Parts: sequence; C-alpha cells; structure tokens
Amino acid sequence: MLPALVRAHARTHPHRTAVVVGRERLTYARLASRADRLTDLLRASGIGRGCLVGIHLDRTADAVVAQLAVLGAGAAFTLVEPTEPVAEGANRLALAAPDLVLAEPRHHGELRRSGLRVADGHEAGGGLVPPPAPVGGPAAPGPADDDTAYVLYTSGSTGVPKGVQVSHANIRHYTESLLQRLDIAEPLSYAHVTTLAADLGNTCLFLPLWTGGTLHLVDDATRRDPAALLRYLQDHRVDVLKTTPSHWSVVFQAFGQDGTTRPELRFLLLGGELLALPLARRILDSGVTRNLVNHYGPTEATVGVAAHRLTAASDLDALDGASVPIGTPLGRTRLLVRADDGTFHDRDAVGELYIAGPSVALGYRDDPQATAAAFTDDLARLDPALGRAYRTGDRVRADSRGVLEFLGRGDRQVKVSGYRIELGHVEAGLRRHPAVADAVAVLLTRDRAMLVAAVVPAADGRPAVQPAALRRELRELLPAHMVPDRIEAFDAFPRNANGKTDQAALRELLEARLAERTPRPSDPAADGGDPVLADVLASWQRHLGHGDFAVDQDFDQAGGSSIDAIQVIADLQAKGYRVSAAAFLAEPTAAALATRLREDRGGDDHGRASAARVVADDRALSPAQTWFFRQEFAQPDQWNQALLLETDSTPRPAELAAAVADVVGLHPMLRTAFRPGADGRRRELVDPADAFSWSRLPEEDGPAARTVRDVAAALQREIRIADGNLFKVHLFLGDGRAELLLICHHLAIDAVSWRIVVSDLSRCYSERLRGGEPTTAPGPTGFGQWATHLRDRAAQLRGDLAHFDSLARLPAVAPRPGAPGDNREGDAQALWFRLSRAQSAALTEAAARSGIPAHAALLGAFAQALTEQLGTDELVTDVESHGRICFDETLEVSRVVGWFTSTFPVSVRTVAGDLAATGKSAAAALAEVPALGVAYGLHEQPQRADVCFNYLGPFALPFGDDLHLRPSRHPVGPVRGPENDRGYGLKLTARVHDGQLVADLSYTPARHDPERMLDLARATRDHLLRGAGLPPADGRFVLESGSSTGLLAQVPGALECEPPAGSVREYGTVLLTGATGFIGAHLLDLLLARTRSKVVCLVRAKEGRTPAERLADAYAWYVPDGRLDRYADRLTVLAGDLAEPDFGLAEPDYRRLCHEAEALYHLAADTRLFGDRESFDRQNTEPVRAMIRLATTGRPKDLHYVSTLAVCGGGAPGEPAVFSEDSLDIGQEFLNEYERSKYDAERLVQGFATQGGNAFVYRSGNVSGHSVSGRFQRNGGDNRLVQLLRASVRIGRVPRVGALTLALSPVDVVARGILEISRSARVRGGTFHLDTHHEVSYERLFTVLRDQGYALAEDGAEGFAELFGRYLGDGGEQLSLAHFWAGRPDRNVRYDHTRTRRLLARLGVEFPEVTGSWLHAFFTGLGQQGELPSTGTR
Repeated sequence: MLPALVRAHARTHPHRTAVVVGRERLTYARLASRADRLTDLLRASGIGRGCLVGIHLDRTADAVVAQLAVLGAGAAFTLVEPTEPVAEGANRLALAAPDLVLAEPRHHGELRRSGLRVADGHEAGGGLVPPPAPVGGPAAPGPADDDTAYVLYTSGSTGVPKGVQVSHANIRHYTESLLQRLDIAEPLSYAHVTTLAADLGNTCLFLPLWTGGTLHLVDDATRRDPAALLRYLQDHRVDVLKTTPSHWSVVFQAFGQDGTTRPELRFLLLGGELLALPLARRILDSGVTRNLVNHYGPTEATVGVAAHRLTAASDLDALDGASVPIGTPLGRTRLLVRADDGTFHDRDAVGELYIAGPSVALGYRDDPQATAAAFTDDLARLDPALGRAYRTGDRVRADSRGVLEFLGRGDRQVKVSGYRIELGHVEAGLRRHPAVADAVAVLLTRDRAMLVAAVVPAADGRPAVQPAALRRELRELLPAHMVPDRIEAFDAFPRNANGKTDQAALRELLEARLAERTPRPSDPAADGGDPVLADVLASWQRHLGHGDFAVDQDFDQAGGSSIDAIQVIADLQAKGYRVSAAAFLAEPTAAALATRLREDRGGDDHGRASAARVVADDRALSPAQTWFFRQEFAQPDQWNQALLLETDSTPRPAELAAAVADVVGLHPMLRTAFRPGADGRRRELVDPADAFSWSRLPEEDGPAARTVRDVAAALQREIRIADGNLFKVHLFLGDGRAELLLICHHLAIDAVSWRIVVSDLSRCYSERLRGGEPTTAPGPTGFGQWATHLRDRAAQLRGDLAHFDSLARLPAVAPRPGAPGDNREGDAQALWFRLSRAQSAALTEAAARSGIPAHAALLGAFAQALTEQLGTDELVTDVESHGRICFDETLEVSRVVGWFTSTFPVSVRTVAGDLAATGKSAAAALAEVPALGVAYGLHEQPQRADVCFNYLGPFALPFGDDLHLRPSRHPVGPVRGPENDRGYGLKLTARVHDGQLVADLSYTPARHDPERMLDLARATRDHLLRGAGLPPADGRFVLESGSSTGLLAQVPGALECEPPAGSVREYGTVLLTGATGFIGAHLLDLLLARTRSKVVCLVRAKEGRTPAERLADAYAWYVPDGRLDRYADRLTVLAGDLAEPDFGLAEPDYRRLCHEAEALYHLAADTRLFGDRESFDRQNTEPVRAMIRLATTGRPKDLHYVSTLAVCGGGAPGEPAVFSEDSLDIGQEFLNEYERSKYDAERLVQGFATQGGNAFVYRSGNVSGHSVSGRFQRNGGDNRLVQLLRASVRIGRVPRVGALTLALSPVDVVARGILEISRSARVRGGTFHLDTHHEVSYERLFTVLRDQGYALAEDGAEGFAELFGRYLGDGGEQLSLAHFWAGRPDRNVRYDHTRTRRLLARLGVEFPEVTGSWLHAFFTGLGQQGELPSTGTR
C-alpha cells in the first residue's frame, strides 16, 4: 500500500525530496515520519479500518501527510478543499458523515457547527488522543486490498452527491498499469496543478510516491498564472504534468513568450475533457513534451482506464475523428461497447462504454440503489471472468484495433475543467435559492466550455435576479466548480406542445443572449485615455463575454470564473505585461490591475539588458557575514584570505599601484567598512587607505621566504573591519622575477571573487602599462542589492529548512578530553596529501562513468574513511558552497565581489566495502540540497556538525597577460588570528593544483590524535585511488603547523607537486555544432587536421538531404582542397535538432555523449537579420541551456561557446561605452532579437562558469572571407557589408564616407583563434574577442570595386542612409534592406580586445593586414557567387 511504499523509500533514500510545496520541501524521511506520527494519533483516537476521515486542509504538504496518515491507519479519506464560503464545504462534509475531520484551525468553529468532529490537520494533531507509549504485542492491522482507500463525491442528478468508494487494490492497479504503459521505471518529478478534491490530479499524486519520485504540489497562485506555471515547470525540471485540455490551452499561450520559458516535459497527460486535434498538434509541434498522452477514465473506475500516447505531430495524420482517441485499456481493464442492439464488442462498434476489471470501484457509499443502477452484472452474465462492470453513459466508437474515440454523453452529464457535473445537480442547487422559481443548466462552448444557467425569478415580489449576486450566494449551496459561469434571467421558459420546457429553444435563446453580450469596444470615457486600463478592460470584456462592469468592480462580481481569470492573465502576458495570478487575485478589479501594470512598466527595460532594481539596504548582510559577527571572534580583524603569486616578468610599481586602485574602484566591497549601529551592523563605503605597497625581494630562497611571511603578517595587522581597510596588495620585486601578495578580509571576498579580482587586476595593469585608463564603473548589480534581495525572501525560503530537519548532530570523531579554547587557529595543524596528475584524471573519469561529480567522489571517499574509523554508517558534515544564487532575474552577480558562501549540513550514508554506493550517496546528498542551502544560513540555523568539507576546484589565473601569474612556491604564513576559534574540529579542504588534486586535513592536536588523523588522510587517499580504479600507491603526507584556512592556492613545497603540465590540452572526443556554417566548417577542418580528437558533428536533416550529405557539401565549399573521407575513422555525424529535447538524439547516442565527450564546441545559431524573440530564443538561447545540461551530465565537459560582439548592443548617448572581454551588461539597447538572444545565452554560460564549469566564450566581429582565397560564406547576401556594397553598385553611386573604416576578420583566422585558445592548457576559461585590429577604409573598398570595373560615382550624400533614401521608390527589396541597415543607429561602443590580442600573439595567431590583392579576391568571389552584379551592370 502507498504508506508502506513511502516508508520503504524513506529507508532506502531518506534524503530524497518527496514533496515540494512552494519553499517547503519534505524528504522521504520527513514525510514518512510526519505521516507515521499522525497515523499513531489517529489510531489512538479510534480511527481505523472501516472509518472515514474528512480532510479539509489548505494546499500544503499537510494535505499529503494527512492522506498518507489516514491510509496508514487503515481508514479511508474524503477530501474537500477549503474555499469561501466555508459553509458549503462544511455541508458537503456533513453529507459524507465522516468519523473525524482533519482541518485548518481557522475552520474548526464552522465545521463543528455542522455537527462534525474536528481535529487539527497539522503534524501536532491537536484534538487527537496522544498515542500510548509503545509496548510489545502485535501491530495494529493495516488495510486490506479491498478496503476503501478514499471516497470521492461526484455530482448527482438529484442534487445529492454520490460518494465513489475506491479501494487500495484499485489504486495499485491504476498506478502500476499506467507506469507500465508509459514505461516509467525511475523516480521522476511530477507537478500537481489541479484540485486535490477531484481524482484527475491523483495521477501526479500516486505515481511519484509509488516510485520514489518528487511531487510538486503547485500553489494556487502559480497554477492559475500561465507564465508563472511554465516558469515553475522549467525551473524545477518537472518531468510529468497532468491537467485538462482547457487549462493547458490557456497556459500554453505563454509558452516561449518571454524568450526563455520553455519547459521540456517527458510526459504531458491531458484528461477530463475532449482533446481536440488542433490543440494536440500545437503541443507536439512546440516541443514542450516528448510524450502527449490523452487519458480517459471516470471516477468510478479509479482515475483512468485508457490512454492514447502521441510522440510526434505525424501521429495525428492518420486520425480521422474530430478529437484524439481516448486509446486502449490500461493493465487488466476490459473496455466493451454496448451497441444499440444490446450486444457487446471490443472493436468495430459504436455505443455506450462499459468498464470491467481491477479498476472498477466498490460502488457508492451508503447508496445501494445508485450502485445497482451504475454497477451492473450484465457482462458477468456473458463471461463470469469479467465480473462487475461500470456503465459510463459515454458514447464511444471502437475501431478495428480496439482504439476508442469519445463521441459524447447519452445523458445530461457533462465535464467542465475536469469535473464531472450532472446538470440536474446544478438545477437542484439553483432551485434551492429563494429568489429562483425554476432553472435549467446547459453546457455551451465558445472559446471554452461554459456552464450556463437560465432562471425564472420567484414571483413573490423580490427584487429582480442579479446574476453576480446570485453566483456569489450559490457558493453556499453548490461546490465552486458547479456554480454557473453565466446566469441569464427569463420571465418564463419556452414550452413545447406537452407543456414541458423546450430545451432546444431555451438553448437557442441562451446562445443569442451570449452573442448579444459579445464584447464591444469599451466606452472611451471608461479608460480615461489610459492605454493600460484600455487593455485591461478589453481583456475583461473578451473573457467575461460582456462589458457590464465598473472599473472598481471585482472580477468575481462581474461574473468571472477561475478559468476566465487565467485567460485574462494569459492575454495580458501575451501583450507583454508583467502580471501574475497572485497580484491579480489580491486586488481583482480592472482599476487596481491597471495600476499594478503601470507600476511595472515604469521600470520597463524593453530592449535593454536587465538592470538591477533592488534597492540595497546597508543593514542587509549575507548569511556568511551575519554568521561571522555572531561568532564574536577574539581577533575579528584577522580572519583573512590570501594569494601569493609569482611572475617571471618585472612589474612596474607605479602602473601596478594604479591598477590596484582601479580594482578597488571597480568592487565596492573592497572599500566597505562594517560598523555597529542601533539596529545591527551596517555596510558603509569609505575612502580606502592606499592598498598597494612594494619592496625588494632577496635573491636567496631562505631570506625571500622570511621576507614574504614578515610582510604578510604586517599587512594583516593593518586590516581593520571598522575602517574599511580590508584589501592589501604587496609587490616583492626581485631580479627578473617578482612575487605578488594579495590579502583581503573574508567579509569582502570568497573563492569565486578572488578569480574576478585577479582577472581585473591583470586587465587594468595591462591597460595602465600601455598608457590607458581602465573603465572602473561598478557593474549594474552590487553585493548589497543581492544581500537585500536574499533577506527580503527569507520568508519564502523558510520552507527549505524542512530539508535539514532529519539531520542529527553526530560527533565527527571521538575527540580527546579538552577544555574551552582548545580549538584555536594558533594550535592548528594541517596534513597535506595529493594525487598525481594521472591519478586525478583517472578519478575524474571514473566519477563521470558513475554519473557523479568529482567533488562528490572526494566527499564520498572522505566519508567512507571517517565512518570506518568511527565504526558508524553515517557522516553528518557541513559543506561550503559558492552560494551565488539569485531569485530575481534582474540581478546579475557572476562578476560581483563579496562573501556569498553558503554553508549547510548534509548527511552521507556510507556502505561498508562499497565505495561506489557511498559516492552516489554523497552525490545525492549534495544534489538534494535546495537552493544551494542558502536558507540554512539566512535563518541562522545552528551548526550541526563538527566536520566541514570545502572543495575549491581549480584556481584559474589569466594567461597571455603582462603579469604572467602562477601560484608561488613560498609560504605565506597563517592568515587567521591565532586566538580565533576554528569553528570546526576537523576540516577537509581540496583544490585542483595544475591538474593535481591536493587536499589538506586541518585539526588541533588537543582535540584529535595526530596519528589517527594521519590514518584518516591515508584511508581517504586510498579510497580515492580505489574509486579511480587504481591500486593503492604510496603517497607523500606533509604535516604543517599553523592554520591552513584561507590559503586558496598555496601548496607546501614539501608536497613535491609535479611540474606544470604541457601547454596543449588534448581532448579525446568533442561535440561540434554548426559544422555546416561559415566558422564551423573551418573549425571542423582544424579539429580534424591539427588534433587527434574524435569529432561528433550534430547536423539537421534538411530539404530532403541527410546530415552527412549536408556536412560534406559545406565542407567541400569552404575547404575545397580538403577531403573529409580521410577522417572517416574520427568523424561521426549525428542527425539531431538543437531545439528538441536531448537534441533529438536517440537515447544511446545522447548517453554516449554524456559519458565520452570531453568538450562541447557550440557554434550553431540562427543569425538572421530579422525574426521574432520566440524563434531566436528557441534556436539560440535554449540550446545553450541544453548544452550546459550536457556539460554537467556524466563526464564534466569544457564548454566552448561562440557568441558575437553584437551582444554589446547600442550604448547610451555621450561618451562611447567601453566593451571589453570582461563586459556584458553595460546598460545596452539591443538593435534586434538576435543580439538579445546571444546576450541571454552568454548569461547562461556565465552562470555555468560561476558554478565551477569550465567555460569559454568567443565573441566574433565582422567575419570575412578566407585570409588567402577570400572565399566567403555561402549566404553572403545576408551580410550587412555585402548589402551596402551591392546596393551601391546597383545605383552606381557611393556616399561621402570620410575616414569611415571597418574591421574584416578572415574566417580561418577566427577559427584558428578558437582552436588555439581552446587547446591551451594554460587558459582556464574566460571570454575572448576574436576580431582583427587592422581596419580598412570604405574609400579603399570603393577603389578596389572601381578597379574591377564597377562604375561608382561619388555622390554628395552624407552616408549610405541618405544615399539609398533617394532611390527607394524604384530600388526594390535589396535597396530597401540596405537602406534599413544603413539607417541603424551607431552602436556608440568602443571595443577593447587587448587581452585576447596578447593571448593570440603568445599562441602564434595573428590577424593579417588587409591587402589590395585580398580585396580583389574577396570581391571576385562575391561576384562569382552572384552576390554582386556582373561587372559594369547595375
């Protein structure tokens, strides 16, 4: 049964996430614990087999816990969701006569007034009898297969609901048969978006809990907000969704609307309504799901009994009906059609559908008459094996294969939004209202199915029926889903010859009334000339079906339903408004909604890169900073981090001093004071003291080492938190070499920040060295804004704390008896060890094959060694994460300096003798931590472990710059005050030093026996080797006195690390996209000719040509002397599509890429000049997201992404904005959607790099013909320069251009630059500008064209735009296009390629100057391609 399965998952996967509701997460351990606790309370209160428990709880995890608890007690539940008015729900529960109701405390009074026994539905179970202390004896009996599990009340034709009793055996058969049909064997993520009170959503309730998956119980505001729901599905990587076609059709309007929201479901199940063919086709064409499933079944047969699965739009082509079939039976279910002659058939028949088999429910609760009418023995009389059957009342057609198509109802039962409704039930509720004498309910279809009621007012002198008021009052009498969408009043109903209501005539009258109410243009006076309010009013009219409402009237009072509200939200979102369901429902009037939309548009950044809008509060500290001040360290000013780097150059002190000042100006945290105030610590920007100093470095190593330690100690004594004196740089200048010491207080910096600081210092020094002045304006997002936004979301993140509830504080090791103060930094020791470069590579390979990250393998090895030493099977340890997470998309923190670190506990279950299992446990423990664990520190949770694990990864230093930095061999000395408490008794810190895994285990001898620590270090190293598939091998272990904490890149010389690796990075297998493109074909040629890599090309089939044919054609064009067949043993061509899930690859091919590829070269892009945002995002942005997913699955992969300098957009008026390799967001205006999509893609890559990925971004400029042949791209007519020249040739005139120049970068040099940077082992990632510094004047281009025979007279026009504008009348499409591009505003941006240019020079790559002979070859080729007219013609 379900509770037993949940308990089993809790034993095997205790920390796997079971339920997510908003920010609240329950692991399986926590879910089972809470359910068992409530089960015990229920049993102690007399609830067991044969009992019925009502559940009247909000849409929270408590509702899931309650269902499991009731089932665990052996009872059945019936669920009624709390809605206003509460009295209606209380009446429904009273009709069910439950033995107990679990309810929200705020509803207890109302429920008790209805005669119900009520208890608190939360974990404490207030109102229930506490369970007795456990004693020996038999356990309480659990439910039997045929016991009722739940009772679900459906609409009854008499107005009295019927309670369908579903058994445990029914649930088992349904769940297992659907899992089998969908071929789901693994835990997936499921989103529940429909009401808990109907069984349509039980699919996404039963399946996840049955399989150990994750149930996302999506909150009301999100599930009613199309854009928000799609974002949720994408952000949480939901695999399975079940809803109704009408709900999905509204949600689907927002698909891809913002350019990034494109969830990729594995299964989309639609049920409860007819699934129309056009909607199915749109869904399949969109790529939102791999499998579209039409799911059918009445409540009396347990959620669903049939399914029809579609995987491509072509599956619809063979269908001849009006809708998607409901499919074939699930599991052992039998579906038989009773023809009009009374015979039963399973194919080739039309008639009423009968259902037999294990899914047929037990019957209606306490209603034998209704049970006998609906559950029949007709089939059992024909074949006893069929047993009792349920008559559905649905008319279907079975084809020759037994596939069923739904044709309609044979009675007055209808389905609306997944609910089954008897129209007679609605009519009975209407007639109970004192203002109504008679009523008729019908289902009409306009944009969607609507429940419409006609009423005759009571003839007793009452005021006329007001539809809005009547709808509101009906909620006391009917469930919300039965309240009509529209109510129309008539003096009398039309009658037929027999005096009965003429249903057909009345339906016509209702349709005419609704047609009369078709939205008309609103009164101009209503919106007061406000375009936003006009849009809101138009949307309300469209979806309400009338305009009879005031701007300050509630949507509900105007007759709007929840589906209407969703449609309004979707409509406004489609118009570009930022509107959420939560905001709309908070103040559901047109005036309030328009006000909200205007406020949002006040900060409209249309066409701009996102700019941070959070206002920084100087009292907002990061969780790490808050923790620091809470510790009250003895020496708080000495809690630093340091880097000591050496260089073989001789830096100039003056220029370096200026560069240090530049860096301090760039990063405000480096000049921030932390001062106490009445309301806590505050951040204050200060004028910093001089951060730079320098001195001579002695020649001999001994004196040099002492000098470094002495200066480092002195500099640390100068650091003052309260003064903002936090950052120090000292240059030790020797003869032909130098050392650079950087020290910073940890309050202002972390490991990721150090990479940013060193990169900026290198860049600024290079610019200063050449007489330039670097840009020092801080980025658009500040650390204070990030900290403020995190603090403001504390309440929403509180639910994440539930993830940590099941972790107990366990001792790390058995410490020696000690006293307070025995864990000081000054008493610490560090035990260092390493793996060789080859051993480290083998470990990474082995971890990738196991599907776990290398750092998880390290944590697993450490946990295995420590628990072996302790004799336990669990390690609870704190873990440090980079913590750079944003919940506001307007914030960009990838290049922000500050202390973002997040620290949180995890529990690693170890398996004796099975290191692989322990590694997977460690990986799962890390992966399941919600939101990088930031909630733990944000809510100031206590330290639960005495062990800490910190993986720093590789420390990438700039390569190809003027400083030539690398880690120094000299020791820095401790950077933490000796009197400070260490915080942890034991800490393992690991980093990758030039390809070698280096770890240090720090402790104090007063707490931990050094011999045991040496055993622990040895065992950890041995486990790492074993995990790498290598035999044990001797290793060097170096013991150092003093704290090693805060030394990020320093490694003891005695550890004898291997010398620097070779200069070339060799990849075994690479994936290349865009290989048929201009740059891609040249890069393919270089990869094949200059490396030994196996190259996998992802190519689309197109226009009837296979991927291999397309690749061969492109290669032959761009590399005419090349022979692709020479590389057949190293080249693989896969048919794929980047816009499809998993790139449209077969599962084995995708899995092979996950585990074999070492690098991804992603060049494919939609580079059209025009297009809509959706198509560019589908082709340019989303594939990057998918590439990142591939890069982090299986073997870690380097990501090489080719972007464009056009991501700079257009700068603001005034001085040109500087756009360097480190720039991205400069407040630019994008000139087209292509630029925006590439910018968004770069942000994704930046995020990948921030999280530890090895990412390279190559921005190309105006890529031109081959450096020797001049051969240009095949679609050369799409190039802006070609368009301008072609138009000039056509009219025979050129404008006055003065000194106007442009850069032409030969394609083969660009491709070689990409190759050489990507292969340089010294380059650890970054952004690079692959653009020539040689410019050519337009006058020179005109001269060469004239030399080739083109008649080009100089016109007096000032520029191309003015020139082409004179000829637009008869110039045709090409001239119009050239005029458009010529009229585009200047970018007002100055590119800075300095760093890349120096790097390319070191790598032997140089852009050649443009020669006249090359220009002749280039233009000749354009003429031969037909891109320029024949010489002498126009």
